[in-house]
Amino acid sequence: MAYELVAPPGLTATLLPGQNNVLIQWTAYQPADLAGHHVIGYRLFRNTVPNVPGTLVANENVLNPLTTSFSDLGEPIYGQTAYYTLVAVECTDYGARPYGEGGNVPYGA
Repeated sequence: MAYELVAPPGLTATLLPGQNNVLIQWTAYQPADLAGHHVIGYRLFRNTVPNVPGTLVANENVLNPLTTSFSDLGEPIYGQTAYYTLVAVECTDYGARPYGEGGNVPYGA
């Protein structure tokens, strides 16, 4: 089981003005970061508790390896802060498994 990769850099979450929509963005992995890994996509989680992944918002079927943003239409929860965690999913000899847990990025209310 390989978990050497760090999370994609630049993870941000922004509440779009006048919309019931949070835009989550990140920077793509650099080729050197992916050496020896076969990333098949990402899993994005939302929670009101920091540093706990929480509810799965989107998985690798939606967030392919080339994806660098996602609009979460299920938020905001007014008056609360939501935290987003991005996890890359790697295909290994044992099937798909997550690695490189992303920074727990809040957007504030």
